[in-house]
Amino acid sequence: MEAAELSGARVLVAGLGISGVASVQALHDVGARVSAVDSRPEVAGAAPLPAGVMVFTGQDWPGLAQRALEEKPEVLIASPGLPPHNPLLQTASRGGCRSGARSSWPGGCARRGCRGWR
Repeated sequence: MEAAELSGARVLVAGLGISGVASVQALHDVGARVSAVDSRPEVAGAAPLPAGVMVFTGQDWPGLAQRALEEKPEVLIASPGLPPHNPLLQTASRGGCRSGARSSWPGGCARRGCRGWR
């Protein structure tokens, strides 16, 4: 997926470690509408994110997945630290986004048009 394809896209970054923060910044720089999710409030709160990035945190992963997917992201960038059984990745996988796919972005899956996200 090329950077130009992400301009204006709704992108969800899962995990705000080093690669997640780098992904958020890179996506923001190319004009994506970025939101992020991390179950660790202390990490999410300390992450140096651009203004306007919506962050979901402070709940268990099933609750976070539900809240984050309500935004209907078109692309998911998954942290390499998230295990495959993570509820967000499982829901995305059922919607057609394979969490094992690699992208040119730091982190994991990058798929536009994942189906089944409600």
